[in-house]
Amino acid sequence: MPKSNPAAETRHTRKRLVERPKAPSPSQQFKGDLDELAVQADLAAMNARDVLSQRLEAAENAWLAAHHRLQSAMHDAESVLSDMRKVVTDLMHVMGDADQAIERTKSRR
Repeated sequence: MPKSNPAAETRHTRKRLVERPKAPSPSQQFKGDLDELAVQADLAAMNARDVLSQRLEAAENAWLAAHHRLQSAMHDAESVLSDMRKVVTDLMHVMGDADQAIERTKSRR
């Protein structure tokens, strides 16, 4: 069995600890940049979906409120129209009664 050399092992270990990491190759750097862009694009898409979802929900709520108000307004308008028809009918009867009363008064003279 060969004898181990502690000094050689220490130099080798020290050299390994002191060595600087190798700079990434241009292709590795390019891939890293592409990966970063993909992450940024995914985050932007998620943010856009969240904003769009919030705006769609707000628009839907506004539409539902407007739809409800329009239905209420239509119901109110129908009710007012019905009341106006009754008033016009009553007014026509009153005018007819007044005409008859005037005719009776003229015939008595």
